[in-house]
Amino acid sequence: MRRLMILAPLIMLMLLMPYLFLPAHLDISTTKNSTDVGKNYDVGGGKCVGTLAFDDTSIYKKYAVIVGIGDYPGDDKDIYGDKDALFVYNYLLRCGFQPQNITLLINSNATVMSVTNALTQISSEISSLDEFVFYFSGHGTRYEGQSGIALYDGVLWQRDLKEITDGIDAAKALFVFDSCFSGNFADYLPCIAIGGPNRIVVTSTGDWRFAYGSEEKGGIFTHYFFKKGLAEGLADEPPIGNGNGHVSVEEAFKYAYFMIKSGVAVKRVISVRTRLIEAPRINDQYIGEFYI
Repeated sequence: MRRLMILAPLIMLMLLMPYLFLPAHLDISTTKNSTDVGKNYDVGGGKCVGTLAFDDTSIYKKYAVIVGIGDYPGDDKDIYGDKDALFVYNYLLRCGFQPQNITLLINSNATVMSVTNALTQISSEISSLDEFVFYFSGHGTRYEGQSGIALYDGVLWQRDLKEITDGIDAAKALFVFDSCFSGNFADYLPCIAIGGPNRIVVTSTGDWRFAYGSEEKGGIFTHYFFKKGLAEGLADEPPIGNGNGHVSVEEAFKYAYFMIKSGVAVKRVISVRTRLIEAPRINDQYIGEFYI
């Protein structure tokens, strides 16, 4: 009997092991609110003007991995990455993404293992007809020509991210990095390039440049790319957009780049320092206009 009492916990642990290493994420059955991460922000998601009217998701699926960190261990400064991720999540819901096909990883759930597992899982499920979106907002770093995303418990480097995402064979894929030193993610070098045919990689800044945010707006690039450009449809307005009532990723990038670099938004949101230092980049290998 005593032997059975000792073995019972071990047996239970063995049974639970497969579940301990699944990607940890929030319940994503409904639209998310900032209170889900203990914040009080507007993360409504806006309306979707980035999907064409004839978009038929019965033919293909839309997958996404959304990662955002605002609260890092040992750092009492909130950088609003969690706020940005919640907004992007809600926006994608409005664009026809199904909750069961989105992995949302916020703050302490955004570990190297959970992000790796989420991407690996999608690699095994996605087909060549499907769509994929990866979004990261948080700290970034750089070392020996590589960009890296700083997750809750460590860094996921560019080469490793390339190796993982090479298995995502989608009809179209979008990668967005709103973090410092993220510019290398938009490189074209085959050995480290995340970009490729049917893909667009967008970064908030260059490889040696900082990215900025504010409490009111969150990440500056996310604010103009997702919130203003896509969700509010401002990127569709001429002369940047074509005025067709739908916003492409390319239009949203041009709008965000213009707003950050031209100084139009300096008085309202960003400082002169941000305008001079933040330099968005894009690696666009998608034929035609990319509509989310």
